[in-house]
Amino acid sequence: MKPVILNADGTLVAGHQRTKGLQAIGLTHTPAVMLGTKVRLQDEIQFNLLHNRVETEASIVYAESGVIGAWSWIPWQSIRVAERKNLSFVNAIAHMTAGHGPWGSVVIDDQGRIVLNAEYAVVASINRFDLLAWTVTSADAAQLHTDLTGEYGVYDWTAIESKAPVWNQHIVQPKRLRKFSSKAKAGKLAYGSETWDQLVTPWLKPTVLRELRTASAPGSVRAVRAVDH
Repeated sequence: MKPVILNADGTLVAGHQRTKGLQAIGLTHTPAVMLGTKVRLQDEIQFNLLHNRVETEASIVYAESGVIGAWSWIPWQSIRVAERKNLSFVNAIAHMTAGHGPWGSVVIDDQGRIVLNAEYAVVASINRFDLLAWTVTSADAAQLHTDLTGEYGVYDWTAIESKAPVWNQHIVQPKRLRKFSSKAKAGKLAYGSETWDQLVTPWLKPTVLRELRTASAPGSVRAVRAVDH
């Protein structure tokens, strides 16, 4: 089980779907890595992108394996990068570890090959920090690779076709509300959608609507009137 990532206050940063999956099969505990601080929104998004990425063309990395079926810390000195790929992901992981410390983990087989999260192992070698690893047999490693890279079909949009075009992602995935506070609010908490507040609300102001009515094509004017009402 790949560890989820937690903020310093215990809130979940990455691993939401994994946690739901565990609950669905009756499990109540998960391994987790807790960060030293509460991360900002931009970093939370980055953590999710890096945490959920499946490596189809991973770097080839070897290291000292641990006890099969257990977590262990692999000394960074034992990491050997045979072939480096995905430089952009290596750089992104390095940026996040520089800001928040080591936060990831790998899966390694009993022959010493990193079979999952090899790019994270590359960063550990470069930045010289030990690697949290789960060791499996070579047979299990081969099955893991098959499971993670297999074809499982496509998304089914049938249930929403009557509501919106299939490319209309905001219908499929509702806006995420975030809790925020500021000195201006004297410590009060509120919930709001930053996307809505920053990108939609400004366009709903009367002055903007009047400008659009004046400058827009007829098709756009009808759209503005619909919003206005």
